Amino acid sequence: MDRTQRQHELELAREHLAGVAERTHATLKRRESARMRDLEAYQLIEGDTEYEDRERAKVVRRLTEQIIDQLQNLTESPYFARCDLRFDDEPLRPYYFGKYANADEAIYSWTSPLATLRFAEPGDVSYQTPQLGIRDGVLERKDQFLIAQSKLVFMATEARGMERQLIHQEHLTNRKTGFVLPEIVAQMEAAQDKVIRTHHVGPLVISGPAGSGKTTLALHRIAYLCQSTDLAQIFKPASIIVFVNDFLTQDYFSHLLPELGINDVTITTFPVWAIAQLELRQYFYRLRPGATEADRDEYEWAKQRALVEVMAEYDERRIPEILTTAYAPFLSPRQRTRLEQELDDGALDRTDLTFLLKAKTYRDDGLKRKLEHHTFYPKGRVKTRIEYKPLTYSLILVDEFQNYSAAQLELLGSTASPSTEAVLYVGDIAQRTNLGAMTDWSEIGVTMPPERLIRLGKVYRNPRRVLEYLQELGYDAAIPDGVEPGERVGEHDNFDTNQNIAFIAAMPNIAGTIGILARDDDELEAYRQAFAGRDEIKCLTIREAQGVEFDTVCLVGLRPSTFAQAVGEPHLIEQQRRINRDLLYVALTRPIVALHIFALGIAREILRAVVERGATG
Repeated sequence: MDRTQRQHELELAREHLAGVAERTHATLKRRESARMRDLEAYQLIEGDTEYEDRERAKVVRRLTEQIIDQLQNLTESPYFARCDLRFDDEPLRPYYFGKYANADEAIYSWTSPLATLRFAEPGDVSYQTPQLGIRDGVLERKDQFLIAQSKLVFMATEARGMERQLIHQEHLTNRKTGFVLPEIVAQMEAAQDKVIRTHHVGPLVISGPAGSGKTTLALHRIAYLCQSTDLAQIFKPASIIVFVNDFLTQDYFSHLLPELGINDVTITTFPVWAIAQLELRQYFYRLRPGATEADRDEYEWAKQRALVEVMAEYDERRIPEILTTAYAPFLSPRQRTRLEQELDDGALDRTDLTFLLKAKTYRDDGLKRKLEHHTFYPKGRVKTRIEYKPLTYSLILVDEFQNYSAAQLELLGSTASPSTEAVLYVGDIAQRTNLGAMTDWSEIGVTMPPERLIRLGKVYRNPRRVLEYLQELGYDAAIPDGVEPGERVGEHDNFDTNQNIAFIAAMPNIAGTIGILARDDDELEAYRQAFAGRDEIKCLTIREAQGVEFDTVCLVGLRPSTFAQAVGEPHLIEQQRRINRDLLYVALTRPIVALHIFALGIAREILRAVVERGATG
């Protein structure tokens, strides 16, 4: 294809795009005008005393907002692929594929079965249809597009007898922040698409190292199940729950799912969810109480023994008595005093909540959800009837599953819908950072077929120099082709806190987001005060940073004693060494561009010792 032909194809593509964008924009304007006309009517209905009419009006209004949101997306980026297909005796015709379906423009959603053909080579093709079985056809040509703000910025084409050719490409220097996730849908590989379309019944594991794209793949799995024509009635967003490790990840997920057109999914943490299920309004969650990391480990380890060996009779009026009695045989006198103080404060940790949930589940024969039924009478009288039904979710996503104990995963799995048992586990078994975490699927009574254990090997996030540094320390870190080189890893020996703060403060603006990470929370206090007004700088413990990323990472407070383990039971020491190794791996794999390590001593020797102890421990 010569230059003149390429220019002709580009002009045709731009003309088609302009027509689609113009017609979609006109539809959007009509919808927005109708919304404004209906707004007053919605408000009148929602203010009515008839409960059912009020709820129905809310649903209609929410659906209208979703349609308008989809039309706005379609106006800016209506599709990302075109396939010219011929089926049976039908004439050759173009099929377009986008983030959302648009029947008026013959655009199919990326979740449709037909969309799998965008990964096929030109020639004879076939795909599986829900009603007609396998359908055969011929793919004559396919085009790939990248469209931003109604402008075609990339186009490539290939056809039978013609290799893939670049038609047009612009430098994306002004991409908006929210553009990243839709672009991933467009650039998805066939293998990733196959994972997303895996059969919906049964548990599924998406595993891989930091930066392998497992979280993005999992979110697309949710979008596919919610938007696929034959599955949308089973997997409604309001019946889906996502468990994350912390509020930072919760905020991250809450922005990504709407980018894929999915709203109303519950995104929460295990402690928040557990307190809600237990209805413990007078209690709050406290993360790992104790004076030092070793102290916290010993306290948590003792209580976890009770979690495995003791089953109590649940009574929400006797929480302190239940926990004190259950833990007493396993705690030292000093630890019993701490437990009493924690309960007096109204604080419960992750093990406490798990223990109580297990007891409540046993008493009630499963977890229940509370339903309130309201009957409205004249003169404003309302009668409320409360009913308890089994708590079930159509889909459960557990992010960083390797940090959950077998008991916690069993509790979550028990709420999966019996018809599908759909639990999506996302994480990496090599990054276990919590004591007592599950080590094998048999611990929770789950048989995981090999085809539903998806392992992603490539790391796309970390720069080459960080991956090479991991290899030098003794970690197994593959380096894919084409990865960005990044900056040289900075090892800053014998720095004190004030010097570290001055160094970080002097970093140029091009450093982007900066994550200041430490093993212990106490090490971060001075940094939090110094950078309180800098939104681009986050100060987190390594545990809190799991699942998030930064342009530049600064690991601070590193001493030879930072990753020391307690003296005591051999099995506890073994777990601590492995956790230290995994925690260090998490910290070193957070950066996208640059990594700096601030140590009181020779940084590399301290880190290598942690890796070696964890590998042999």
